[in-house]
Amino acid sequence: QQALRAALRETLDAKGVLRELRARIQAEVFSAVRDTSDPRPRLSQEKLLLNEAIREYLEFSGYNHTLSVFLAEAGQPEEKLARQVVAGQLRL
Repeated sequence: QQALRAALRETLDAKGVLRELRARIQAEVFSAVRDTSDPRPRLSQEKLLLNEAIREYLEFSGYNHTLSVFLAEAGQPEEKLARQVVAGQLRL
């Protein structure tokens, strides 16, 4: 039975299932404990732009669960800024 558990864990880990489950659990826990009555402070233009660059990277890399936690925690608006605007403002 130990060998079966180890083989199952190894298979799920190799497929990325365990990593995805951990990320999903963290996102759900964060969402559940977040106090929605406490409004987020207004983002400065610099933070908004940097957060958009981070959003772009997380989306590009397929880190969807990390992205959902990041957006909620950062208080980033749901609507994305245009990629050209962000790149131009950050001089990328």
